[in-house]
Amino acid sequence: MRITIIFLFSLVSFLYTYAEDTIYVCTGTIHEFGVPLSNGSTYFWEVDNSSANIVAGNSTELVSIQINSPDIFKLFVTETDINGCIGFDSIVIVSYPLPNPIISADEVTFCDGDSILIELNFDSSFNSFLWNNNDIESYTYVSSSGSFFVTVIDTNGCSKSSNIIDVDVYSDIVVDFSIIGTCVDQPSLFINQSMYNLGQLSQINWDINGNYFSGDSVFYVFDKEGIYNVSLNIQTNDACFDSISKLITIHDNPIADFTYTPKDVSILNPQVNFFNNTINALPLYWDFGDTYYDVSVNPIHTYNNPGIYNVLLVVEDLNQCVDSIYKEIIIYYDFILHVPNAFTPNNDSDNDVFFIEGVRMEKYQSFELIIFNSWGEKIYQTDDINNYWDGGNHPEDVYTWLIIIKDELGQIRTKNGIVNLLR
Repeated sequence: MRITIIFLFSLVSFLYTYAEDTIYVCTGTIHEFGVPLSNGSTYFWEVDNSSANIVAGNSTELVSIQINSPDIFKLFVTETDINGCIGFDSIVIVSYPLPNPIISADEVTFCDGDSILIELNFDSSFNSFLWNNNDIESYTYVSSSGSFFVTVIDTNGCSKSSNIIDVDVYSDIVVDFSIIGTCVDQPSLFINQSMYNLGQLSQINWDINGNYFSGDSVFYVFDKEGIYNVSLNIQTNDACFDSISKLITIHDNPIADFTYTPKDVSILNPQVNFFNNTINALPLYWDFGDTYYDVSVNPIHTYNNPGIYNVLLVVEDLNQCVDSIYKEIIIYYDFILHVPNAFTPNNDSDNDVFFIEGVRMEKYQSFELIIFNSWGEKIYQTDDINNYWDGGNHPEDVYTWLIIIKDELGQIRTKNGIVNLLR
């Protein structure tokens, strides 16, 4: 039998390997081996143990084998040519074990803005590292959600990927707040406007000028103007924490003031001119005390009735700070009466009685008319504004009358005079 010398080669290295040479491969890989093709030849391949098995090409010049476990074994090939001549050869294969990278982390969930360390169980046989986030060290810091692993190549050139660690970042907290009202001695409302998952919420804490509060919104009154530091701190059930601090300027309030003219106001002259004298502030509204309002800067108002009115001015400045002031205005009653100086009770239907007429007499709280004769004797008296004196049986003479009223404001007013009774 003629023995033909053949050559084996491995497609792993793309280099021809002479018979009985040794090649090195990694467990878990598939390799192709072959001999030069001879027309008409048939081929038979075999492995001398179970460390590898043929997966393709057993009857051809090229064969694929699966490396199953670390070992040292031989790959044999037998060629029968067209003339029936047989040749055979073999090659020694050393299969290395794969590296066994294992990664671990103390925590796999964390708060937004933080990071965690994932580490590899370092082995001296490990030669290079490539994480799926492109880090190339034996560890990586992770600051976002995802699945992470590392691929290791050892000193034998064998590679393997590690176990996978899934990392989850808790929902982000965006802390913010707003304020309504920045004025001394007036409530300032602090409103939480943070963004977070309500199911995560654990604590909402405020630090306002060194005073601590909790809750979604907080009222606070500053007793003097100035710049104050206000902080909002939020913590979730996952122990995630975020905070924000703002410098808040508290403004002094304006000092409301107004004047009016004329100073003496009565029903006969009921129009009042009001003037806002507040410095650096404009009226929000005027309340004239008689159910009428105005928003003018310097309004004009006409009163319909005498009385004492509390006029309210509310002002606001550019910082939306507010102040108010009340002033009392008296609208006086004009004590105007028409009293005849003579009458003729002669039943001619003309000037037969002594009768008092006046302005707004129906508004009097009380009324009294008294007639005296020339001797000072009281000869007539009534408390009814609708009554009159017809002279009775009194002789023609000059008589004295006295009127006493309590006006709409409760003031006592009197008038007196004389009347001629003519017959």
